[in-house]
Amino acid sequence: LLSKQQLLGFKQELEDDLEQLEVKMLSEEEQATTRESADEAIKYEQGLRDELAKHNAELAHIRSEINNLAQLEGYNVCPTCKQEIKDVTELLATLREKEEASIKDIYTTNAKLCITSKSVKKLRSDISFIDGQNIRRIDIKKQLSKFEAITDSKEEIKGKLTELAKAISSYKNANIAIVEATNQIKVSKAELKTAQQELKNIAQYDGKHSIEEELKAMKDVLVENIRRKEELDNLKLEQGKLEHELQLLENRIAVSLENHKYNEKRSTYLKKLDTAYNVLHTSKFPRKLIQSYAEHVQLYLSQYLEKFSLPYRAKIIDGFKIQMLDATERVLPSVSGGQEMMVGICLRLALHKMFAQSFPLWIVDEGTTHLSTANKKSYFKLIDDIRASKVISQVLIIDHEEQLKSVVDRIIQL
Repeated sequence: LLSKQQLLGFKQELEDDLEQLEVKMLSEEEQATTRESADEAIKYEQGLRDELAKHNAELAHIRSEINNLAQLEGYNVCPTCKQEIKDVTELLATLREKEEASIKDIYTTNAKLCITSKSVKKLRSDISFIDGQNIRRIDIKKQLSKFEAITDSKEEIKGKLTELAKAISSYKNANIAIVEATNQIKVSKAELKTAQQELKNIAQYDGKHSIEEELKAMKDVLVENIRRKEELDNLKLEQGKLEHELQLLENRIAVSLENHKYNEKRSTYLKKLDTAYNVLHTSKFPRKLIQSYAEHVQLYLSQYLEKFSLPYRAKIIDGFKIQMLDATERVLPSVSGGQEMMVGICLRLALHKMFAQSFPLWIVDEGTTHLSTANKKSYFKLIDDIRASKVISQVLIIDHEEQLKSVVDRIIQL
């Protein structure tokens, strides 16, 4: 019942969300109108782009004619073919007027295009917002369909829970009454046994004691009974307190068990999320993918390292880490900064050769740092080979070496 009550609460929240969403949403007619307006604006924008391209082509053609005629201005005979030519001044003036008119058309069309592009951008944003609202509405309706099996209303469930709480309370009270009655029966039996023993003793009275002695003995018995009755009352009170504490502990245990089940489910879910994270996270997944190509990458790495005068060779190990080995295959604990730079450059070139589409751009920052004179020459020879063979679409190099100017296409000096 509590589960149904919680599900009904979720259902009510979804229904409220759906109602608020439908209030904010545009009608189907308004949505259709918005989409039509967007289509028309897009077509108009494309038409303006075509018109702008046409005007630019016309302007380019007019300027080409102006340039050609301007070379002949002032000549009576063509300097190339030696034919007689007419005065081109009037024709140049006409072409320049057309040029100015074409420029004005371009400015006008471009202004219209800017305004239309803003309108298209807004309409596309409105359509995207409308699509998002429709998707949200479909998702809410799909979630609401999962609650169709719940036929009880919230009031019915609440009434059943109230009746069940009353029944549980009655059951507990009945148990308490049974325990009290059982204890009372035990007490009564003990009192009856005591009374029977006293009657038995009275029946066997031999007359040896005086009346005063008998009265004193009876008073002592009465005092003892009163004391024991007080002890019994205190014990009953203590028993009631302990039973109440026991009930509280049982309730806490029940709640704790429910929480434990919930925490187990949550822990399982978090483990699954953690597993997915470990598999798909960008810091691990690409590295594991590249690891499967380690042998090929190492081959390309060795080919590029041969271009440098390096007395060691590099090896790729688990975790895509680099080990440096000498001629006797001993692992070096460290190498110089220049050697690290050479290995790093060659590794990136090897990766680029394996995954060229993923690395269209290569940036090298201070690649000559710590390099010897011989290795600097090898480095610039490698850059020149990359530029000549066009292995990489674009290479950006940041360096202070003057020799860099001889192996690049364009220099930006800061």
